[in-house]
Amino acid sequence: KYIADWKDLKLTEITKDMIGKRHTHISENNGTVIANGTMRLVRALFNYANAVYSICPENPVSYLTHTRSWNRETRRRNYIKPHQLKKWWEAVHDLENDTYRDFFLIMLFTGLRRGEAQKIKWSDINFKDRTLIITDTKNSDPLVLPLGDYLLSMLETRRKRYGNYEYVYPGTGVHGYLHEPKKGIAKVIKKSGVHFTSHDLRRTFATIAESLEISAYALKRLINHRVTDVTGGYVVLDVERLRSPVQKIEAFILEKINADV
Repeated sequence: KYIADWKDLKLTEITKDMIGKRHTHISENNGTVIANGTMRLVRALFNYANAVYSICPENPVSYLTHTRSWNRETRRRNYIKPHQLKKWWEAVHDLENDTYRDFFLIMLFTGLRRGEAQKIKWSDINFKDRTLIITDTKNSDPLVLPLGDYLLSMLETRRKRYGNYEYVYPGTGVHGYLHEPKKGIAKVIKKSGVHFTSHDLRRTFATIAESLEISAYALKRLINHRVTDVTGGYVVLDVERLRSPVQKIEAFILEKINADV
């Protein structure tokens, strides 16, 4: 999208001057984060070409590092505050599109990434064992999550209407699943006044878990972050040991949305 005019160029024709000018252009017109992301992709292409074909040993994107031209990126820390949950919940349940509604709820109750939640198939859910398996994850480690009472009930209700589809959250596009929830997000924001993104729901889940003093090892497993310290390598957390933390998080959310605030 941002370097489409380069697609027919040879890698050897792309210079560090071109990299610098295009990075600046994208930063000014499309955003600093997009500019950095685009150039990381270009850098990866050059690194691959050198590793596999032994061409372009000098990566022109390194120009941005040498000249300190990478844009400064601030990590987002937005999440839905506990006192905002009730208004957000009500706005979500006012949505006419129940696929948007249930999609937002499963992300809130599980902390899944948007791409993971979008691709959930009915075959990924074991209603008897009350579990959900995500095989296509960011770190490639399969994730098995226990389903809380509310979420299980929601999915059972949804299966009655959409069980004949492959995906739990079907869409009309070429992907077959709900691909872009922006319209639903915009409606909820307008109705509730609570600004959020899909990833903010993941941060909300993690923040609630931390506030409930759920162990760091359990939280990392729930959001599928790898445990890198030595002690963590000895801790085995199976799906049943994660069930109690999941129920605590679910209970906290339901308590807040039922509060008289």
